[in-house]
Amino acid sequence: MIAGEQYHHDHTLFARERNDTRVLLWRLKRLAITESNRKHRFLQRKLAALEQVTPSMDAIYRLPLLTPAQCARVVAAADAWAANVGWSRERHANFPTNDLQATAIPGLMDWLGPRLADVLLPFVEARFGLDIGGLYLVDLFVVSYEVGGQRGLEAHEDSSLLTFSCLLNAASEFRGGGLYLSAIDQRIALPPGEAVVHAGKWLHQGLPIESGRRVILVGFLGHRSVDHEAFADVD
Repeated sequence: MIAGEQYHHDHTLFARERNDTRVLLWRLKRLAITESNRKHRFLQRKLAALEQVTPSMDAIYRLPLLTPAQCARVVAAADAWAANVGWSRERHANFPTNDLQATAIPGLMDWLGPRLADVLLPFVEARFGLDIGGLYLVDLFVVSYEVGGQRGLEAHEDSSLLTFSCLLNAASEFRGGGLYLSAIDQRIALPPGEAVVHAGKWLHQGLPIESGRRVILVGFLGHRSVDHEAFADVD
């Protein structure tokens, strides 16, 4: 696969979500549950948000995001900051990772922010059809998977419209790991600096490493035209 190309699959994530939500609303109506009901309001909000999503959002892509030197620079900055404050396991309530928020790492966003603006955001606009002016970072963090600590992350969905993840250290520094995406039913193991970009609602998993240490950059993207927080499966 050429960098920047699409992982092909036949699944329609958001069309299925819309249909399932309509069915649930119909069932509530049949049960005479009114619009004042909390569950009814939650599903109405979810359906309204899903109606704003185009079929292009089902796609999964890879792209060259960072150079090897830039990857090493992120790892060095994160490790230096972690030596002072430690790695956190408390920033994400449901699926916590051993991570550091990128915006808290001194000096990192001075150059990483412009890099994402120059490379990632135009790519997202072109491939997912989202106006670049409405895109924003919900979260950006560096994750450190280690044997003896957190080795991976169980299957989950993200609280984002789009998620991207990018390996930062050399594959020779660990064994195992990788990203599993249910839509294509395969393990993705890209070289450092290559990112995978996909809808946050695609079920995915950080496969456990067997030895060494695996460091990745993960970002959550939102868009001002879509209420992505309404995509949650529980109210």
